[in-house]
Amino acid sequence: MERSLDDSTIRVEHDREMPEVMTDAGPIQSWGVAITTPTFTYVTKIGLAGRSHDVDATLFAVIVERGLLAEYPGAKETDPFAQPDVREWIADNRGALEALVAALRA
Repeated sequence: MERSLDDSTIRVEHDREMPEVMTDAGPIQSWGVAITTPTFTYVTKIGLAGRSHDVDATLFAVIVERGLLAEYPGAKETDPFAQPDVREWIADNRGALEALVAALRA
């Protein structure tokens, strides 16, 4: 699934299931996330517990909210979006990203 944000694009797709990491909500699913802007393309993976391999509006919203918008204290070393240019893009587009999450959840 792909969503545009002005002159940028966010793409989320299922990467793989990790059955060796089981939770109450199911195995960890690895999701590929790509952000493409006029100045950079950044690709990473995010793991979320669950059984679905399908990207829907709810999953997309969760990835944007938890992966891009959330700021976890002490997570700078492990944050897949900690690159300075990516953090700057997120800061510049925070309002649009929050609006995207709200629209996906509507």
